[in-house]
Amino acid sequence: APDRLRLVIRRGRPDGFGVHAATRLTAGDHLELSRPAGAFALPDLPGAHHVLFAGGSGITPLAPMAAHALRHDPACRVTLVHSVPTSADDLLADCP
Repeated sequence: APDRLRLVIRRGRPDGFGVHAATRLTAGDHLELSRPAGAFALPDLPGAHHVLFAGGSGITPLAPMAAHALRHDPACRVTLVHSVPTSADDLLADCP
């Protein structure tokens, strides 16, 4: 299990939660979260080459999926293509 949790929130609309989160939340604040919606999973194909495409905030579920595949299947390959208008729009630019 990871030793930390990374929460990615898009600012979105001026009256939305993203602006509140970016301007009001601080380390240690408590949030109530719900389960993810949808069915995001890579097929269980050992040694496969997974090719993932994301635009903007669509990178959020795909980056951990890619990392999980690489951790649990050393024979697999992952190509992750992410498109954003500018480098300032890259939500995960500071990730190692």
